[in-house]
Amino acid sequence: MAEPLWFIEYPVSFISIFVAVFFTLIYLKNFNRMEPRPKQAHGWEPKITILIPAYNEENSIAACLDSVLASDYPLEKMEIIVLDDGSTDRTAEIAQGYKNRGVILISKENTGKADSLNFGIKKSTGEIIATLDADSFISPYSIRRMLPLFEDETVGAVASAVKVKKAKNLLEEIQRIEYLFALFSRKVVSFIESVQVTPGPFSMFRRWIFDKVGDFDTTSLVEDQEIALRIQSHHYKIRCSLDADVFTEIPRTFLDLMKQRTRWQRGGFWNSLKYLKMINPKYGDLGMIILPFGVFGYLMLIIFLVLAVYYMFYGSPYQEVLSYDSYLLAFRELHVFGILMIGLAFLWLFYGMGRLFREQELHPVSIFLYIVLYPMLITLFWFSAAYKELRGEGFSW
Repeated sequence: MAEPLWFIEYPVSFISIFVAVFFTLIYLKNFNRMEPRPKQAHGWEPKITILIPAYNEENSIAACLDSVLASDYPLEKMEIIVLDDGSTDRTAEIAQGYKNRGVILISKENTGKADSLNFGIKKSTGEIIATLDADSFISPYSIRRMLPLFEDETVGAVASAVKVKKAKNLLEEIQRIEYLFALFSRKVVSFIESVQVTPGPFSMFRRWIFDKVGDFDTTSLVEDQEIALRIQSHHYKIRCSLDADVFTEIPRTFLDLMKQRTRWQRGGFWNSLKYLKMINPKYGDLGMIILPFGVFGYLMLIIFLVLAVYYMFYGSPYQEVLSYDSYLLAFRELHVFGILMIGLAFLWLFYGMGRLFREQELHPVSIFLYIVLYPMLITLFWFSAAYKELRGEGFSW
């Protein structure tokens, strides 16, 4: 039998432990700052333009607009613009029905979400620009809880707390946990100025940030991540609110989930390449820890495939003699490490997320299934993304 691939296993194990310890220390250092504590904006009530790009959203646009109009923020200080991007259903008709309540409808040819947002920014008059997906719904208090995070003049954008309202099956439950984990992680990295996304469901930007860094990238498959990286590349900050709840619709079928996540993986990959230059000490922890770890994540997929193939052809020397009984004898330190990491991840997520999201009724089984099943799904999404990249397939709404 060939020697185990120790020169791959041990570096991977070391980097994994290093990153786990790094994030744990950040969490512990800022333990008392993690709890949501709504702040008052000291009377600051700027005019806010809410841009809602929509393409064939007749099933959700009314509920989306109702959520905005139910906000406790003064209606006279909100400019609500629906950007109908060439819909072929009743989206424009439904949005037009809200004209008497102050909603502005702009119908345009189908050019994509990013281009629609850029068009809306040019038409807007607000001091703060908010982007809201047409299948998402803000809570009445969300705007007021996000505004105080703009107190620091170097903050260019604020992300909301995007959540899934209710899960009806295992696929939806995994997504619900995933959104909470993303929010939890985003809050942790915000303490080291390393937020990498301004979520499409609802984010707020200073108007002048687009003059400084440019508009949304119309060539990016995930424009909300690309604009966040560009804001960071210009050394402006992004904050994350844990208590500005926004609920978004999620894919209900596996095929819809595959389509969405394939796009996310493809877009994330190209954004990583575009901002590879930010792996640089002048970008602090973002440049020296977070972004390198993101690149490492892409390599991890290849590494694990290599290990899987290796042990498939070069298994335990006992296997030829003892068959299935050989697996206990083949138990190695790498297996112990894997079990240990899964256990620590479970405890970390169950305690950390459970403490922050008490109202979400997190069940230990749900978290365990997420930890075990999600890496498999990610691998599948990456295979799909790689296949589409090799075929040179484009993407639209």
